[in-house]
Amino acid sequence: MTKERIEGDMSCDAGFLVLPECLDQSYESRMPCFPLTVRLPRFDPDVHHHNLIAPHSNFRAERDKRDAAEAHYAGDSAWGSMQEWSDPDPSEDWNTAVLPPKYFVVEQLRFITEGAAGDDDEFQHTRDHLVTHRTTWWSLLADWIGVVSMQDLIELGRQRRQSFSRTTMWITEPRYGQEPGFSWVQMPQLRPYVGDPLTKAQLERCMSLTGEARQPPDARLMLRDARSLLNTGEYRRAILDAGTAAELALTARLDAHLAVNSNPDMAEALMDKHRMLGPLTELARKLKVAALPDRFGPQVIEPRNKAVHGGKEMTKDVAEKAVATTSELLQATHPLSDFDFPSA
Repeated sequence: MTKERIEGDMSCDAGFLVLPECLDQSYESRMPCFPLTVRLPRFDPDVHHHNLIAPHSNFRAERDKRDAAEAHYAGDSAWGSMQEWSDPDPSEDWNTAVLPPKYFVVEQLRFITEGAAGDDDEFQHTRDHLVTHRTTWWSLLADWIGVVSMQDLIELGRQRRQSFSRTTMWITEPRYGQEPGFSWVQMPQLRPYVGDPLTKAQLERCMSLTGEARQPPDARLMLRDARSLLNTGEYRRAILDAGTAAELALTARLDAHLAVNSNPDMAEALMDKHRMLGPLTELARKLKVAALPDRFGPQVIEPRNKAVHGGKEMTKDVAEKAVATTSELLQATHPLSDFDFPSA
């Protein structure tokens, strides 16, 4: 069975932020049974001042050109759009300065793979398998993006996108040279973009880890969930997840330490006596297996206990401190350098 080159486009389940250096670049990844080269869209201000357009393809050039021409207004493009301009140089006039884009949101990817496509049946079989693996591939990529950049691609606690998709607003009384019908919002979903835009090196590593089917540590994923809940105002749940992330992190470090420095029976008995976050913290401090942040007790343990046992509503300030302090702990127990991410 001869394998042939296959190209395609896939929509992202949630747009993600990137720096300009990431655009119009190829990234190597993999799905089960499929090599994968992913190409990001490009930005051409001569085509549109806000929208991203398709990366070049010999096989889709005319259609891509037509699609770009039809995306008249900011946000109309399926590929994504510019999200913020860079600040002008203090010496430049705000009214005449040419501001380069600061970062973009990417909503769609182009990919190149290879598979059986000798006839319609073979191509359909290849397509079905790729579509099946695509969901798992994207979910894992989104996990890594969320872990490394703090972007919220899961939106826990937020009303799901079906209710307010395809919302458009336009100007009915244009002023100061605005176009009639200028589209102010044309987005596949209404959501704030939070977190840091990805660098090219970070995105390359996310793609590579996804291709290797490597999972982020559970503690990192739980902290990601806590941040998502914090973003949507679910403060009690954010505190609970931050505490669980800390518990997972300390348990992993203690298990690794005891596996080397104790016999299995003693290690199991010791961990059985220190199952809750407070006792785990005391054991970690006693064995010196993790650098605990200052005020870890009052900012993580105590709020978590109140959230569990008191059932009280918690404040944003308390939740922010719990998430930030847990993040500090995980920087010591599960540093991103363990996964060869470049330092910020």
